[in-house]
Amino acid sequence: MSEKRCKSNDWIGSNPATTFEATTTDAIPWGTRIIDLEQYPLPNLVIEISDISLGDDLGAKRFRYEELGIPEYWIVNEAVRILAFAIAADGSIRHIRESQVLLGLKLEILEQALQRSRQENQSATTAWLIEQLRA
Repeated sequence: MSEKRCKSNDWIGSNPATTFEATTTDAIPWGTRIIDLEQYPLPNLVIEISDISLGDDLGAKRFRYEELGIPEYWIVNEAVRILAFAIAADGSIRHIRESQVLLGLKLEILEQALQRSRQENQSATTAWLIEQLRA
């Protein structure tokens, strides 16, 4: 592991918002809430579910993920909008509307699915989302 990935006390976790991480392997056991970077690989994608923590998600957390070199970071806010950023190897960051990690996934489809989930049951929303992803 590189120095950048494995500093003492480095971790990624949920506090107070819900955080999801995606990696290319099954190295992190399901249900792990805090990712210890001395034990697990960096995720390729971090998703923050933001309610009262939007300022922190856009500020300190985003800078932390940039520093760690995580390639993609999403914030899903209460307005069911996804703010997504791609973080390049050189540390530059740009706003994206299509995932670079989950190739071809347009974030507007996920936003529509989240909106639908507020108006219809989970089965109907899931069926709609699967149909959109197959198209």
